[in-house]
Amino acid sequence: MKKYKTVSGYLRSTEERILSKLPLDDGTQENRQRIVAAAQAGQREAINSLLPQIGITDHIVDAETPHDGVARLAAVDGKTVQQADALKACDRWLKNFCIPLSVKFDIVTSSSL
Repeated sequence: MKKYKTVSGYLRSTEERILSKLPLDDGTQENRQRIVAAAQAGQREAINSLLPQIGITDHIVDAETPHDGVARLAAVDGKTVQQADALKACDRWLKNFCIPLSVKFDIVTSSSL
C-alpha cells in the first residue's frame, strides 16, 4: 500500500478512484440519487479507512452522510491536535468534492462564429 505524507494527499488520491467507479448519468432523478449515494459510500469508505491510522476508533456509519459523520467525530472531546487537523482536512475535502452529474458539450465550428 502506498504511504502518503498528508491526510489531504491520501484523500486527493482516493477522489479519482471514487469518481471512476460512479455509474453514468442517464438523466433521471433516480439515477442521480444513485450516483450521489455511490459517491458518499466511497467517501465514507475512504475516511473510515483513514480513521484507525490517526488513532480514532469510531467510524462513520452508513446511516449518516460523510459530512455529518466527520462533524460528529470532530465534536468528540479528547482528540489530539493531529486528529483534529486530520478531521479538518476530511471536512475540507468533502466540501470541495464535486460529483459530476452531467456533462454537456456544445459543438462550435468556425463557420458558426
